[in-house]
Amino acid sequence: MPLLDPEEHPFLEVDHVGIAVCKTGEPDQRHVGFIYATDDASRTYCDLAWHLMLRFLDDPTPRPHWALSKLYWHELAMEEKNRKIVAAFLISLRTEDNHIPYGIDVVGPCFSSDGTYIPQPDGRGMTCATFVMQVYKSLEFGLIDESIWPVRDDDKAWQAAIIQHLKAASNPPSERHIELMESDIGCLRFRPEEVAAATQHPDRPVTFEQCLEMAEQIKNLCA
Repeated sequence: MPLLDPEEHPFLEVDHVGIAVCKTGEPDQRHVGFIYATDDASRTYCDLAWHLMLRFLDDPTPRPHWALSKLYWHELAMEEKNRKIVAAFLISLRTEDNHIPYGIDVVGPCFSSDGTYIPQPDGRGMTCATFVMQVYKSLEFGLIDESIWPVRDDDKAWQAAIIQHLKAASNPPSERHIELMESDIGCLRFRPEEVAAATQHPDRPVTFEQCLEMAEQIKNLCA
């Protein structure tokens, strides 16, 4: 199913919880997070924005200042009772400092069933996409069949580039974290548009081939 334009379908239409995707970088970078209901009159956007930045935006605008496109959205393809469970889990994730490390590879589990963050080993952490996947895993709603996910050469270039951005960040990870991340270059990468596409399949876990067509539609939508 296609994602919705937030100017035509405001976030208040989100029934408990949905996925939201936008463009965030040139030439070819998308970002993914959740939109969920806190009450009948407000919606919150939740994502892993960057290193040590689990972000919660109350009543997000259709195009936040950091986005290069609108935040296109759709509800998660699951029964209403399960969307309620995901929304409650996201509400429970609020922590005192929201410090969750960024990493190109993750060990998991990253959260207990009550939303408590489980610290990762040095060098490991989440991207915006694997954050979404770990929420699903924590609730035993496994999203993607990782066992048959392909390793792609162009993902290695992205991983190397994102590590360089982390080195130059105002809040860079430790040298040890960076060094271990560099040793993980070549690991599986789950792209934001692919993970967003997977959330639109009611039958999980979703295969790589099942994600491709919708992922391409999302890329074109967020161009």
